[in-house]
Amino acid sequence: MKTKKKGIVCAVTVFVLALSFFLGIKGTEQSSVEAAAIGTVDVEGVLNVRSGPGTSYDLVVSGGTRVTLSDGMKVTITGKNEDWYHVKFTQNGKKIIGYVSADYIKVQTGSVCTKVQGNINASTLKVRTKAASNAAVLKVDSKKVSLKKGKKVKVLSENVVKEVKWYRISFTYSSKRYKGYVPAKNVTLIYESGLPGILKAEKAVSLLQSADKETIVTVKDKKVSLKNGKQMTILGQTLVKDKSYFHVKLSYQGVSVTGYLPEQYVFLQIVKEEAVTATATPKPTATPKPTATPKPTATPKPTATPKPTATPKPTATPKPTATPKPTATPKPTATPTPVPTVVPDLSDEEYKEKLIADGFPKSYVSGLLVLHKKYPNWTFVPYQTGLKWNKVIKKESVVGLNLLSVNKSYAWKS
Repeated sequence: MKTKKKGIVCAVTVFVLALSFFLGIKGTEQSSVEAAAIGTVDVEGVLNVRSGPGTSYDLVVSGGTRVTLSDGMKVTITGKNEDWYHVKFTQNGKKIIGYVSADYIKVQTGSVCTKVQGNINASTLKVRTKAASNAAVLKVDSKKVSLKKGKKVKVLSENVVKEVKWYRISFTYSSKRYKGYVPAKNVTLIYESGLPGILKAEKAVSLLQSADKETIVTVKDKKVSLKNGKQMTILGQTLVKDKSYFHVKLSYQGVSVTGYLPEQYVFLQIVKEEAVTATATPKPTATPKPTATPKPTATPKPTATPKPTATPKPTATPKPTATPKPTATPKPTATPTPVPTVVPDLSDEEYKEKLIADGFPKSYVSGLLVLHKKYPNWTFVPYQTGLKWNKVIKKESVVGLNLLSVNKSYAWKS
């Protein structure tokens, strides 16, 4: 019997240890939020999605059909390349990645945020290799890295471990750039006019009137309860009893309200700034060989008029009145050969202004500037149809009717 009891005790011990090990692993699981922002399409008609940041890049195609975005659709912005956003979204059950013109995407704070900086607010702060308080401290030349109060850092992304938020940061140390993790509460962000934020929570979160009280903000006699994905502007942060809160501004049922939210539920909408990519040179369409202009037929020399036979002198007849000499037909004025307009040497900025003044959309300017530098003798002329997009779409829905020339490519609608 004693042997059996020992066996049971051992089995229970092993089970408890295994359960503890499992719970320990589960407890260290972390959620990571990649740098991204949410944008809303703002366009009359549809917006083209391209394979690169420019109108000369190919249109994205899915299932044999070109991909377009309609007004009001949501996209996740992962990068910014000059006047273009790198976006991803789901359409017809498929994940689509491409580039769209930033002119037609609206974001919460008016423009995307590509850089968030802050200052260390602890007297000294160790930088960890992972987002955990028991993770190894980052070392440089065998020396543990600690940052002093006031040290400026750049926030790259955010992680939450056991309801504690961590920032992955980059910073300068001994004249070199390093990356590591620090608790978010130990970094005071630089807000300026406000930072774009978004709520990430499995359950609804109440908006508090102040950071030190549980009083909830009300709108139209209803408590403000925010759901996952709610966008906002972060105005500042407050530390109360070692717990950090964000001071935020948002729209709720059409009313602008401010309040406080626990730090672990609010995330920054940071967009990666991509290296500027040279605009792809469009593949030239094969220009048909010009038909040889036929040589003009030589004008036949006029046949010599035979000299009139001498007429015998008539008997004295009264002299006829002299017939007036016909007026000489004026020689036709030579048609002047059209001379191409010579564009004076302009700086890049002046040329950009000229293109905009000529009527080109801002999204075209960067690409046209590249082409101008490569082909300085080319002249660009915008094609204005004078039609409203919604009217075109409506009219083209009629079978057999098309208001846009079939010879125009989709690039004209970008």
